[in-house]
Amino acid sequence: MKETMSITGGIGADVVLDCAGVPASVKAACEAVKTRGTVVNVAIWEKEIPFNPNWVTWRESSYKSVLGYQKADYEAVIENLRTGALKPASMITRKIPLDDLIEHGIKALITDKDNQVKILVDVNASVSEKAFL
Repeated sequence: MKETMSITGGIGADVVLDCAGVPASVKAACEAVKTRGTVVNVAIWEKEIPFNPNWVTWRESSYKSVLGYQKADYEAVIENLRTGALKPASMITRKIPLDDLIEHGIKALITDKDNQVKILVDVNASVSEKAFL
């Protein structure tokens, strides 16, 4: 959110996509959108979360949801990745070795949804010597 405001000179983004599906991301999306901008929820929520309508009301912004993607969506994402407009590294909340996949990966995503967005598994950093015995 701070980077968005810095890049836009404090104005905010025209459109903000919330893809993470955690309470912190929806609030951050609402804070990063410009006045009369649009926050688009593309996440699937597994449980109810606190949502303060004033997050969008004070900015006269819109909050809408979509389900599914079209070819143009994928093309736009790929282009934004290519140009550097999207920085997926900022979405990674944890990096773990493969040996920790269950405990610090899958279980963390299930039990700590408010803090975990994407967990990167580094398969090269975790090859256990026991696997070769």
